[in-house]
Amino acid sequence: MSYDPYDPGSDAPRPGEPYDYFDKPLRDDAATIKGRVQAPAIGLIVVGILNLFFALYMIVNAVITTVMPADKLKVQQDQIYEALPPSMRDPEKKTAGEMKMQAMLINWPWTLFAIVASILPLVGGIRMLSLKSYALGLCGAIAAAIPCISVTACCGLGEGIGIWALVVLLNADVKSAFR
Repeated sequence: MSYDPYDPGSDAPRPGEPYDYFDKPLRDDAATIKGRVQAPAIGLIVVGILNLFFALYMIVNAVITTVMPADKLKVQQDQIYEALPPSMRDPEKKTAGEMKMQAMLINWPWTLFAIVASILPLVGGIRMLSLKSYALGLCGAIAAAIPCISVTACCGLGEGIGIWALVVLLNADVKSAFR
């Protein structure tokens, strides 16, 4: 069966028209672009939800550290220090109040950081689905791809989805479809 490339009803690529590797013409209408953006956007939402679970764990951990009496926290910290090799132990002994303050100064900023790191991919993916807020989608993809920010990036999930979303978002046709 043959086809006429100049037939107006033909799906064959026209001369000068871009086509993919399967000889299908690349017509960038809104439905095609929305279909291209849909899978990585859903992936970003999944990464955001997984990061949100970790952020909730961090919130619980920070609240427990804040509420726990300083003496009990010191006993727990001392047990952890005893399990460490001697080269990793803290040479100076701190008081219970100092240990609690140090734990709070570490836990709360990391908790806020984890919340932001979970919200960026989540909101970026939601906005990508509706082809709005290009910059937010880009920030969400970057946040999902960086291992220090995204908890799921350490196992490759966040990195893969974040890079995939970046590749899709950096396409000129996709970028021009955003409002």
